[in-house]
Amino acid sequence: MSGLGTIAEDTDLIAEARAALDRSLDGGPPLEPTLSGAIVEAAAMHGDAALFDRLAAAGDRATSPEDRYRYLNALPDFREPGLVDRALQRARSPNLRSQDAALYLAGFFPNPAARARAWSFVTAHWKELEPKITIYGGDTRLIAALGAFCDARSRDDIRAFIAAHPLPSAVRTLDQTL
Repeated sequence: MSGLGTIAEDTDLIAEARAALDRSLDGGPPLEPTLSGAIVEAAAMHGDAALFDRLAAAGDRATSPEDRYRYLNALPDFREPGLVDRALQRARSPNLRSQDAALYLAGFFPNPAARARAWSFVTAHWKELEPKITIYGGDTRLIAALGAFCDARSRDDIRAFIAAHPLPSAVRTLDQTL
């Protein structure tokens, strides 16, 4: 299901995923647990501002960590630039726990529509983000996600940035990633 909704972009499946997610968010039947991740991801990748707002609100009010992370980690899957920017800003919010920041930001890099914006955001807000990124091994997770960049220019830019802003615990990960 995940591949059909995200890679093949099957329009029928995407519509069904969105309908199921909307029903669940409206208080209807919960998502099938084994499919919930794929449903939320497919809907978010093709989602609009209304869905973004609903997922963000659902993540903020979730009572279980599983639901919180399911909805929060779907925000980096959106493709519309304005929604990507809004999702990135959440990394600066006090609503995002410090220990979640690096993994949350790492979620933007697999998304081709968000990758460059995410790197620009991280570098522009580094001074503010660094304390959140460097706890609990988050720096290695963020650096590993940068492997989504596949061009020499980005590689060189990342190397230069990290050389100017060292992450001692992520040196090995950086070497493996780039």
